Amino acid sequence: MATARVILRPRKARPFYGRHPWVLDTAVAHIDGSPADGDVVELIAENGKFVARGIFSSQSRIRVRLLTWNPTEAINDDFLRQRLQAALQLRRALGFDRPDGAARQVFSEADGLTGLIVDRYGPYLAVQVNAHAMALRLPALGRQCPKPCGPITASIGWQSICWNRGEFWSRAVARAI
Repeated sequence: MATARVILRPRKARPFYGRHPWVLDTAVAHIDGSPADGDVVELIAENGKFVARGIFSSQSRIRVRLLTWNPTEAINDDFLRQRLQAALQLRRALGFDRPDGAARQVFSEADGLTGLIVDRYGPYLAVQVNAHAMALRLPALGRQCPKPCGPITASIGWQSICWNRGEFWSRAVARAI
């Protein structure tokens, strides 16, 4: 199956070359293909050149959440595992890994995991999901979490926040777990 392509309006590609992670609906000229919410899509400039790859949401004003600017990098379970491990390794290097402490472990876009925030409170993780596409990936992230988190993962609590569609998002997260 071919990856859907989101084509930008003229002169809208510049912020994304600068690694801005959110493509608003107003920047989109049209979509080639029929991506479902949560599908991986390619972001294409009006001149036909690849800009980035991200995850699609038809219901959000943020139409695409960009994850990679490398045209050869696939967004899959291994990609998510690498991003999660990198975030956790950085927090360890900064000294935010005390087993009895509390610290943010994943900072969403800053860690390349748009729409995902993970806080650790002692042996517990609290996961906040702000994007439907990331909620659909919770099972993959959950499978990855015990390995990089090590023994601190005693239990995982899932929390979903959405400004306008709280009921829809809660059901999506409940199905994803």
